[in-house]
Amino acid sequence: MLLCIDIGNTNILLGLYEGDVLGPHWRLATVHERMPDEFAMQLLALFNYANIAPAQVTGVAIASGVATLT
Repeated sequence: MLLCIDIGNTNILLGLYEGDVLGPHWRLATVHERMPDEFAMQLLALFNYANIAPAQVTGVAIASGVATLT
């Protein structure tokens, strides 16, 4: 499963792909003051809500227009 993350100035888009099929996906507000641990906890909560184990993710793709959050 591929985790795709698009970090923008207003929103952070996240999606899980199994092959070409988009599975669970989310839109979060971009909060520049948020610490890395807070992002990790939020991501784990979203995975838990979708019944996805982090070990199911085999790759990550990140696109970012916000250097401070990359």
